[in-house]
Amino acid sequence: MRKAKYLKMLSLCLVVLMALTGLAACGGGGGGDQSSSSSGESDQTSAAAGDAPETIKIGYVTPFTGGLAEFGSSIRWVVDLALPILNADGGFYIKEYDKRIPVEIIFADSESNPTKAAEAAQKLVTTDNVNILVGAWTPDTTMSVSAVAERNAIPAFMENSPIESWLEGGPYTWTYSLMFSVANMMEAYFDAWDKVDTNKKIGFIFDNNVDGIVMAPMVKEIADRRGYTVVDPGRFPMSTPDYSSMINQFKQEGCDIIVANAITPDYAVFLQQFYQMSYIPKIMTVGKAIHFEADALTVGSAELANGLMSEIHWDRAYPYDSPLLGMSVNEICDKWEAEHDSPYPTTIANDLTCLEVLAALLETAQTLDRETLRDTFPLLSGPSTYGEINFNEDHVFENPLVIVQYVLGEKYPLEKNIVASGKFTMIPESDKPIVIMSER
Repeated sequence: MRKAKYLKMLSLCLVVLMALTGLAACGGGGGGDQSSSSSGESDQTSAAAGDAPETIKIGYVTPFTGGLAEFGSSIRWVVDLALPILNADGGFYIKEYDKRIPVEIIFADSESNPTKAAEAAQKLVTTDNVNILVGAWTPDTTMSVSAVAERNAIPAFMENSPIESWLEGGPYTWTYSLMFSVANMMEAYFDAWDKVDTNKKIGFIFDNNVDGIVMAPMVKEIADRRGYTVVDPGRFPMSTPDYSSMINQFKQEGCDIIVANAITPDYAVFLQQFYQMSYIPKIMTVGKAIHFEADALTVGSAELANGLMSEIHWDRAYPYDSPLLGMSVNEICDKWEAEHDSPYPTTIANDLTCLEVLAALLETAQTLDRETLRDTFPLLSGPSTYGEINFNEDHVFENPLVIVQYVLGEKYPLEKNIVASGKFTMIPESDKPIVIMSER
């Protein structure tokens, strides 16, 4: 889809916004050039045009290095595809300067560290003078960047963290988000587990960061409701080198199911120790650490990862195409795989939707005024790679998430089968049988 057509679809709320902000004149949809309603306004606008910034600066903090680095693997590729489309006609019309201004994205590395994420975000605000702040991937980045946005009163957009974890840092005034629901994810975990004949005993491996603290009691509540028993050794520090006491407890209790939420290096350590101690459950579900095939393979081989379950944020089976790129799901995935000779990362959909939301924001607001940009977020509508843009009262646009199982692949060492779609029934589940890890 060409830029003009895309932006027109994303400016449905423009008239409402102009009325709310008291502007007397409102141009046509699609971001076309607009003329002033009087000679005095024209003189003011022309004078302002000389002070117009060269670019609209979007500061983007994400983990390019460290244990979460794989989450930043697709954003530069997505930006390389999207930015020429967004800036094809000179960028976005900004009313106070009466001209189009192109978008510039300034990247900053969170180093997979909350403190570094906050430092990077603060530099983007105070040194680079960005107009909009973005934080991406897990609470380690999004909560820190959100705090910077709130402290500096700058409009911000966060992509991807558990909704429940992110809201622990709220309430938010300046920050909106694209996130998934842990509650919905956990229900989908149980939907997948229900498909396997087990003793319904679940062993917990949840660390003491915000995800683990929030998720563990949620899983326990659902387990009680759905007839499962929990074996919980308690929270533990990230980068724990020895999980043998936990594994012994799970083994003694006879847990058929293990559920974990961890960073990738910790996953590689504890799964190797499961094998060393000759204890493999029927089902092992690992959140966060193995969104990507490359991360799942850090345990040592595809055979060792065969049968692992995890949540993912996107797949070829998702029913939405990208209105910004004008490409179908399969076209996007094929393009990545042709250019990289590796499986497409599921982060692509989050990255694309983030840019689609920001394009809608700039097209609808037509200003760089901070308060107006902030107040425009909840008015947005229109298509995205994750479906219709829609923010709830908690400032969240929820992205669909499903549960997959890694299996030995044909094209690549590992492939994914969707084993539970949860509430997102529009996403089809695989008809292939579930691999029982203890029976491989």
